[in-house]
Amino acid sequence: MSSSPTRLKRPRSETEEEAVKQEPSRLPAPVAPVIPGVLAVGPDSEGDPRPPPLRRDAEFWYSDGSIILVAKDVEFRVYGGLLAEQSSVFRAMFAEENPVRLVPLKPGHRDQLTIPCPVIQLADAPEDLRRILRVIVSRKSTGYFDARKPSFYETSAYIRLGFKYKIKELYKESLQLLKSHYTSNLERWTKHDYWRPPHWHTDRYSISVVNLARLIGEPTILPTALLACMYMDEDLVQGVECEDGTREMLSPKDLGRCFRAMKEISKAKALSIRRTCAEVLSEACKVQAMCIVGLRLARLQHLDAIVSGFGSETGDPFQSMDAVGEVKLAMCAHCKVLVLERDRKERQLLWSQLPQLLGIEVPGWGKPVSRPESQVS
Repeated sequence: MSSSPTRLKRPRSETEEEAVKQEPSRLPAPVAPVIPGVLAVGPDSEGDPRPPPLRRDAEFWYSDGSIILVAKDVEFRVYGGLLAEQSSVFRAMFAEENPVRLVPLKPGHRDQLTIPCPVIQLADAPEDLRRILRVIVSRKSTGYFDARKPSFYETSAYIRLGFKYKIKELYKESLQLLKSHYTSNLERWTKHDYWRPPHWHTDRYSISVVNLARLIGEPTILPTALLACMYMDEDLVQGVECEDGTREMLSPKDLGRCFRAMKEISKAKALSIRRTCAEVLSEACKVQAMCIVGLRLARLQHLDAIVSGFGSETGDPFQSMDAVGEVKLAMCAHCKVLVLERDRKERQLLWSQLPQLLGIEVPGWGKPVSRPESQVS
């Protein structure tokens, strides 16, 4: 966590429309005009079953490319060898028998030379395919992420398509980037100012992170991603808007899991606060009456923060007791050190219990922590 007294792990005030304006990478790359006569002409009337006309991608159509990839109605002519080198799945696809189209080798020349070019239909969005081509073919977005941090849509495409096509390095680095925020380490988690990476423009992307974790079978991302979802209030049930205008939602099971966990985590945190604020003072304390009053006040203030509910600035169950808004520990230095150490151990204990409270299994999550000595049942 940064040195500021109040964490900002809550939805920002910007709307999704504002987020779109702030993130140019969400906008699709320009597409060249329709190429006449490539395949079937698109529908000319409402209800026409014919597919839309194919368009060459303005960014990835190399006149000497050896493979044509088709994503929806957009064609990409690229170098098959580069893709096969990075992806065992592409390599296997290119080795199969695929439809072939004769395409000009040097467009515009008087003597049109043509070469056979395999055409492969993919079930991917053209925007996502374009993003991984930028990495693999043109290297505009690499090395992979030394120069900048990828947007949510880039990260999502790298992980989904990297997983699907077994693009090992791209998948590995993208997943590591995601894990650096949605971490299994409590100390690292409490240093974050936001529920999602700060260069992503809405907390609702955590919904997609949960679904990504489910897709690739990576349970270590789930606890903090689900925790972030719990802090969305009513935004959680509205889902997150995708580039094509559809909305992505949590599965009914994960949605119910979030609602149940709000109650379970609140109960566990309340017990944790009672144990942390037990009236056991430092042996070096010389103002016991003042410190007992301070402990009682801290207990009331922190329990009130839980009653305020998830989504409030003081409702984060893993925030240090000495860093909750205007709440301060009014006690001597000796007792404060003692209480903060109890608080640290209690937060680590709660962290180790997070998967259980969420109703999920995460092998190796956290470390077993014995309960601090001053217990209040």
